[in-house]
Amino acid sequence: MPAGRSFFMLLLLMNTVIINPFQIIAQNTVTNYAGYTISLRDQLNKIGTNNFYHGKMVYEFYEENELKWFSSYSNSANRNNLLNLLANADLYALNPGSYHYTFLEAKKVLTNIEDTINAELFYTDAALSFMHDLAYGGDYNFVQYNAVKYHPDNLDLISALRLALTSKNFVGNLIRVEPTGDKYNCLKQEYVRMLALYKRQDFKDVVIRSKEVKLSNVNLVIKLRQLGYLNEADTTIKGLAAALEKFQRQYLLPVQSSIKDYSLKILNEPIEHKLEALRWNIRWYRWLNLMKDRKFISINIPANRLTFFDSGITKLESRMVVGKTSTPTPTLISEIKNVIYYPYWNVPYSIATKEILPVLKRNRGYLQVLDLEVLYKGNVIASSGINWSAYSVSNFPFRLRQRPGCNNSLGRLKFDFDNPYHVYIHDTNVKLGFLAKRRFFSHGCMRVEKPFELAVALGVPPEKIDLSECLEDKKPEIIPLPKAVAVFVIYATIDVVNGELQWHDDEYHKIRKLK
Repeated sequence: MPAGRSFFMLLLLMNTVIINPFQIIAQNTVTNYAGYTISLRDQLNKIGTNNFYHGKMVYEFYEENELKWFSSYSNSANRNNLLNLLANADLYALNPGSYHYTFLEAKKVLTNIEDTINAELFYTDAALSFMHDLAYGGDYNFVQYNAVKYHPDNLDLISALRLALTSKNFVGNLIRVEPTGDKYNCLKQEYVRMLALYKRQDFKDVVIRSKEVKLSNVNLVIKLRQLGYLNEADTTIKGLAAALEKFQRQYLLPVQSSIKDYSLKILNEPIEHKLEALRWNIRWYRWLNLMKDRKFISINIPANRLTFFDSGITKLESRMVVGKTSTPTPTLISEIKNVIYYPYWNVPYSIATKEILPVLKRNRGYLQVLDLEVLYKGNVIASSGINWSAYSVSNFPFRLRQRPGCNNSLGRLKFDFDNPYHVYIHDTNVKLGFLAKRRFFSHGCMRVEKPFELAVALGVPPEKIDLSECLEDKKPEIIPLPKAVAVFVIYATIDVVNGELQWHDDEYHKIRKLK
C-alpha cells in the first residue's frame, strides 16, 4: 500500500480529522487549497445562525478565527469527552437530543475541509448550549410575562469554554457553571437517585391497592423503597411506619398511621411523573439561582408563599392566597416601584360583568353593600338612573371601583407592578384565608399575610403607614420606593426545607395531572 494511503488509513483509525496538513497554518486558522483564509464566522453565516441554538455566542467565540476542536495542537479527547457528556445529559436533567448529539456522533470521521469547519462550529454550539442550560435552566418560557425582560446572563460562558478547552480537566471546567448550594444539590441528588432507579432493567412501577400499613402489603413496601423513604435492609413494621410518616411530611399531608385516599393517589403516581417534576423544578432553581446576589421578591404559586431575598439572605417570608384553578395566578416578572396606601380597587371587567352585574340586575343596592362607585369615560357618575338589565358581558361601558377603606378588597396596602393581567400583591380585608393549608382562593391576585412587614422591608418608612386601625375617609396615597424591587411570580412544585424535599400540589396541572 502506498505510503500516502497508509497515512490516510492511520488517521481514520485514530478517529482524527482528514485534512491536508497545509490547510492548517501555525495560527490554527483555516485556509483553502489556494491559500486564502476561510472565515469561521462567514461559514457560520453561510449555514445560518438559526440552525444553531446560540449562534450569537458561537459568532463571538470565533473572534480570532481559530480552530478550537480541530486545531493542530488539539486531539480528539475534548471532542469525545463532550460527546460522552451530551450522551448522558439526562444525568443533569437535560435532554441529550438538544445538543446536536446525533449529528456530531455521525461526524466523528471527516474527509473534507468544509465538513470539518461545520463540525467545529457545531461542537462549539453544542458545548455552549449545554453550559447555558446547565447554568440557566434552558431557553424555556419560564414566565408568561416579563415586564423587565429579565434573562440571566451574568456568566461568561465563552471564556469558560475557552478555559475548559485548554485545561487538563475539560469536563470539570465545563460543568463548573452548574449552580451549587444545599437546596440545589438536594434536589439534584434525588433526581439522579430516582433516574438510576428508573433505568434499572428490573424496575417496575407498582400500584398499591391496599391501604393497610403492614409488611404484607408488598406494593406499599416496594413503593416506599423506590421513593427513598424505606431502607432496603429495614424489614420492621416500625421502619415502615417511619417511612410512611416521612412521605406524609414531605408531601405536606397530615401525619397519621393510616393511608387516606389522596395519599394513595400520590403514592401511585408513576416514577416517570416524579422525574418530570424534578426536572421541571431543577430548571426553576437554575434560573432563579442567578438572582442570588440581588434584592427581589419570589412568590411561589404552588407553595402559596412569598419570600423576600436580599443578597441571597431571606429577609421575610409570608403566607399568600393565590388564584383558583379556574382563575390562576400568572407567572411573571415585573418591578414594584411604589406602594399604594389605602388604594382603590378597580374591579376587573370579567368580575364586574360576570359576577357583580347579575346581582345588580336583581338588587341595585348591591353597589352600596360593596361600597362601589360607577365610572363612565373616566368620571364618577350617579348609578340611580342606570338600567342594569340593559347591559351584558358584551355590552358594559362602565367601570366599577371600590372606595378605599375598611371594606376594600385590597385592604390598606397595594404593591403595584406592571402586567397585562391586572394582578398585584395586596393586603386583604378577609384574613381567614391565611388559616387554610392550601390557599388557592383568589381571582388571580396575590394576597399577602404580612403587608406591613413587606412594605417596610421594601423601604417604606414605618411611620408612613399605620395598619393598627382602619380609617374610613383616607384618600389613596402613593408612596414611591427608594429603589424598584423585582418580583418573580414562579411555579415551583418542589422546595427544600431543612435538607428535605417538600412536594407541593401541581394545582394548575402545569407538569402533569395525577392519574
